[in-house]
Amino acid sequence: MEKETVAVFNRYGEEVLFVRSGSKIMMSFPGKIYRSGLKNDYSIAFEEFKKSEGYAGQSLEWFEDVALVDLELWNKYFTFIVSTKEISFIDPSGGPFVSLGTDLGDIHGKMSGLVVESITIDRKGNIILNV
Repeated sequence: MEKETVAVFNRYGEEVLFVRSGSKIMMSFPGKIYRSGLKNDYSIAFEEFKKSEGYAGQSLEWFEDVALVDLELWNKYFTFIVSTKEISFIDPSGGPFVSLGTDLGDIHGKMSGLVVESITIDRKGNIILNV
C-alpha cells in the first residue's frame, strides 16, 4: 500500500508529519513532549443522577453536555465520572492539537474529510490516528 505524507509546521516553525497508510495516519513531531487525555465515562454518574429528584427522563448525552457547564451538577456527580482507556486527544508541544472527531482537513487541506475516529500509541511510542 502506498504511503502519503503531509507536512505542516507548528507554531514554533517545526515540521509535523502525517504519514497515511490506508485508514491509519502516523503523526510524528520533533521531540517527544506532548499532552494526551483519556475519554471520560459518564455512565456511573448518570445512574446516580437518575436516582435524584432532578431526573426527568433526560438522556446520557444531555447529562454529558450539561454536567460540564452546570456547576451544581458537576459538584454533586464529578466523583462518579471515570476515565476510560481510550485516548481522546494528542497535543504536541507547538501543536497541532488533534482530538477524536477532528477533521484533519482543518490542519491541512490534503487531509480534508479524514476524521479521527480513534487515537492509539503503539509499543514504539508512535502516535497513530485512525480515520
